[in-house]
Amino acid sequence: MESVVVPVVKNKTGDIADKCNYRKFSLAAILGKEFDGLLERQLKAYLKLDDAQFGFRRNLSTESAILALKQTAKYYTDRKTPVYAAFLDLSKAFDLVCYEKLWEKLYDLDGTHQR
Repeated sequence: MESVVVPVVKNKTGDIADKCNYRKFSLAAILGKEFDGLLERQLKAYLKLDDAQFGFRRNLSTESAILALKQTAKYYTDRKTPVYAAFLDLSKAFDLVCYEKLWEKLYDLDGTHQR
């Protein structure tokens, strides 16, 4: 599916010359958006998200992740054991995805589909 992508300013009081102050907005066809919704519902029926994942899950948020981190850190520090954490900013990770290759890989996971 093709769509037109337009930049939308995130923070109108911020620097409009800063490319990080823009979010991409896709003007996909209504039919495409409906297909995306249908696909999402179908995938949710088959995919199990890890309980430790907070993003893209109903009723979970950044605050939920922070609370879980605080509780975990307290649990281990109370027991005088080290606590290690890694924080990753993946906000731009999918800007570099080659979607054609991604679809090929997804099809390869299940050999019953024909291209």
